[in-house]
Amino acid sequence: MNRTINDVLYPIDATLAGAAFLFKLVSLRKNRDAASVALCIGFGFLTIVFTISTPVVWSAFDRALGVPNLAALVTQGLVIANTAALQAMMLFWLYPRTEAWRKIRFRATLLALVLLVMTALFLMTPTAGERSRDFVATHARIPTYSVYLLVYMAAYTITRLDILRMTWRYAPVAGAPWLRRGLRIFGGGAIFGLIYCAARITDIVGAVAGWDPNRWENMARLGAGIGAICTMVGLTMPSWGPHLSRVAEWFGRQRAYQQLYPLWSALHGAVPGIALDPPPRISWLGRYAVRDVKFKLTRRVVEILDGRLALREHFDAQVEQSARQTAADRGFDAAELSAVVEAAVLAGAVRAKQRDQLPLEPAQLTVNADGDRTDMSREVRRLVKVSQAFARSPVVRAAVAADSPQPAPQDA
Repeated sequence: MNRTINDVLYPIDATLAGAAFLFKLVSLRKNRDAASVALCIGFGFLTIVFTISTPVVWSAFDRALGVPNLAALVTQGLVIANTAALQAMMLFWLYPRTEAWRKIRFRATLLALVLLVMTALFLMTPTAGERSRDFVATHARIPTYSVYLLVYMAAYTITRLDILRMTWRYAPVAGAPWLRRGLRIFGGGAIFGLIYCAARITDIVGAVAGWDPNRWENMARLGAGIGAICTMVGLTMPSWGPHLSRVAEWFGRQRAYQQLYPLWSALHGAVPGIALDPPPRISWLGRYAVRDVKFKLTRRVVEILDGRLALREHFDAQVEQSARQTAADRGFDAAELSAVVEAAVLAGAVRAKQRDQLPLEPAQLTVNADGDRTDMSREVRRLVKVSQAFARSPVVRAAVAADSPQPAPQDA
């Protein structure tokens, strides 16, 4: 028989579910609350579902037990059990323990009745031969299996809607950002589950109408497979997501450290004493900070501000006015204009310091044009704009070129 999506997607789902199960199982050593236990159980059920649903395993499972297509009942029953576990997890998050257990018992009782009805209907259904890849589509025309499928889909749809309702309720008020993101992705998985439901209900309608149910089998398979992936990603995201944030922060600081280098290097050349440590002998190494990036970035910002302070007597009002006018003429917004003006004044001050020159009219440039200097992240963003303008802006080059500094007075 030709390979289908099941042969590719379901092994991937089984692998991911198994990894998620082991991940949560290990984490239970540190955190064994009821919600975490329910989630671990849910991942365990999901691992079994997609493992058995893989066609080659399905066939081996049926041969081992001697009952054709028993894998269908087992996997679909475990889907209901998985959904019950995920409901329990959400209920433990949303309600006090006593109330959560009361709601869980009510739902578990109903789902147990559903499983009993499904088992009875399955045993009453004559087999159409082993169908590891298209069992539902093949058996949808059999009346008892149609009823079985309606019961299964009704339970599945109601539980998925219940999960979707709870995620919509809890996600906006969840404290941790990665928990909010994870719950929204989990809710997206429930929506894909509803797509699976729609395809399966269409199997029943199509059987009555005489349609070929295999036409929408891929929609059912994708709905189940992608929905499961969303569930696994969303519910593990609060655990691994913060690590991604830390990696992103490291790269962001590293990039800012590099972007500040042109301004820092120029200021250090004019005022060497600002450096806490001597720069590396190989100049380009000064652009990178592999270790202690946060500290080194903070130190670079402080050294730039120290250099700025040391050069203030060389700030030239003519440079400032020229840069401000040119930037305004080009339609720069307030932040761009501020960065360009500061970069031009600093570039002029560095040149004046190297030539030992003082301006005819000193500039009264505000030390921090954008707000609270104690907000380091804000100060980094501001100085990065200044450094980029310092290195690349034609406005800065034009303003410095228009400068006409006078020699500093010499002592008699």
